[in-house]
Amino acid sequence: MRHYRYYLGSILVMAFSLAAVLVHGEEGKHEVKKGDTLWDISNQHLGNPFQWPKVWKENPDIKNPDRIYPGQTIVLPGARTDDTATATPLQEPEKAVEVEVKPEPKKEVIALPEPPQPQLVAGVKTVLYGGFITPRDTRYNRVIGGQNDRAIYGTGDSILAETGRASIKPGDSFTIARVLRPVVHPVTKKSMGNLMTVQGVAVVSGVQKGVASLHVTDSQDAVMEDDLLIPHVEPKPLYKDFTRSSADRAQNGYVIEMKDEKEIAAEHDIVYIDRGGRDGVVLGDTFKVIREGDKITALRHEVPAFYPDEVVAEVTVIGVQEETATVLVSRSTSDIAKGFRFATR
Repeated sequence: MRHYRYYLGSILVMAFSLAAVLVHGEEGKHEVKKGDTLWDISNQHLGNPFQWPKVWKENPDIKNPDRIYPGQTIVLPGARTDDTATATPLQEPEKAVEVEVKPEPKKEVIALPEPPQPQLVAGVKTVLYGGFITPRDTRYNRVIGGQNDRAIYGTGDSILAETGRASIKPGDSFTIARVLRPVVHPVTKKSMGNLMTVQGVAVVSGVQKGVASLHVTDSQDAVMEDDLLIPHVEPKPLYKDFTRSSADRAQNGYVIEMKDEKEIAAEHDIVYIDRGGRDGVVLGDTFKVIREGDKITALRHEVPAFYPDEVVAEVTVIGVQEETATVLVSRSTSDIAKGFRFATR
């Protein structure tokens, strides 16, 4: 029986070693053959072509990820640094000694209330593609084309962008955004900037002669020429914080815009408000949206009268800019329109 266990252990060790070779290549390396790309190598050894930036990072001697040559050795992420791995035969466990255990006296157990479970308010996609309002004077690099001179691009495509308006270098990640329309405050009539929709995310693979090449890693809508490249901030899912349900300081203002082309919003829609980081607004803040009461017109009233104000929705902040914020309508009992007031809960 002991010999059987020894051989079984040896077979398992050899199986794991073979699996490691299949995943990472011989000793965690890949010899470049004609026609190879980092995209293909990542797909072959890591099972995901979008992992090519990790392969590039593992090989600092490669200055341009688009240029690798036959015979060149590529080190794969997670490759073992030790030269050998020694398999240790399985040892037969020592015979357990039976010990008589006396049962402890029963103790009274007092059940404590369970803490509230995390409640998801907005997932990563909702946060990423929520859109935002940005000042008009901000300068960003623009998409100027892509592979095969197509009109639209999406996930997995390569695109080209200018480099003269802002810093851009290999490995940088950018949010691809598009100007939808200018935003004018519905009450003060002040220009608030431009409403931006998010088309996708791209990573810079190379920069040469004033042109950057990027790989689109994610897209919700078509990427097109003249779309803007804005430095990307990796989004995180937003959970309800049961320890604070309102802003740390009193806030009030107005709903100034709706997502996309909408004129009204309801539960699960996204709207934008005229308060931002400069005013102390932070992610997770919740506000109530108020519809002001209409004026009552009746001849018998000598003094103007109004219907009472009504709370019609609750919104949660999922994105913060300097002067504005992107909010998700988490609950509503009626439609919301531009010009509705909001206030701290």
